Amino acid sequence: MIPVTVPEWMPFKDFDGKISLDGINIFRIAVNECYAGIVLNMEKILQKDELSRASKFFHTKDKNNYLVRKYYLRKILSCFLTEAPEELQFSTTIRKKPVLQNIEFNVSHSNDYAVIVVSSNPVGIDIEYIHTSFTFDSLLESCFNAEERSFVGTGGERKIRFYSLWTRKEAVLKATAEGIIDNLASLNGLESKVFRNAKTFNLNTFYCDKDYLLSLATLDSIDSFKYWHVSG
Repeated sequence: MIPVTVPEWMPFKDFDGKISLDGINIFRIAVNECYAGIVLNMEKILQKDELSRASKFFHTKDKNNYLVRKYYLRKILSCFLTEAPEELQFSTTIRKKPVLQNIEFNVSHSNDYAVIVVSSNPVGIDIEYIHTSFTFDSLLESCFNAEERSFVGTGGERKIRFYSLWTRKEAVLKATAEGIIDNLASLNGLESKVFRNAKTFNLNTFYCDKDYLLSLATLDSIDSFKYWHVSG
């Protein structure tokens, strides 16, 4: 059984303070609650290429979600660094993953929430909205091994079990910067520790909200977590 815990989220509103990189900091961003609060400062904080990309979204909800993620990523990372949010200069990996020197972070979003995890070591995070109408049976054979398929099983908890496994696999692959691989079944989401790319990752799964699951992949040596709620 995969333990799914319910964190105690602390309010995070003071972006003038500095935060230590010791341990793991997870930020839960309520997108709909945050958008109105970023409008006045958005063009000051975000870069021209970020604003340009936002303008290309067809749906307003997707555009606003993107802007909130980018805005708060800069705001949050600046709390760990010496640079102001607008001064951060990201580079990208071959797989288009944004990176900064001297800090590790990862971003995920689903429906009305975005999450950001920050650490001094490689880390991955994935959040998924638990769609009540989503049918996932066609994915089981290709993405899960026999033990995982048995775990998903039948009954009312199937969706929770499916999303727990899925987010754990995604979190590991984001921590290793591999991205989605062809043979997802080879990565066992039931394990509490996964050895991959010469590193051992701990897997933890949480409720982000009652209809959202998120999973974290963190280095084996790290067991200190702080949970922050960002609501604008």
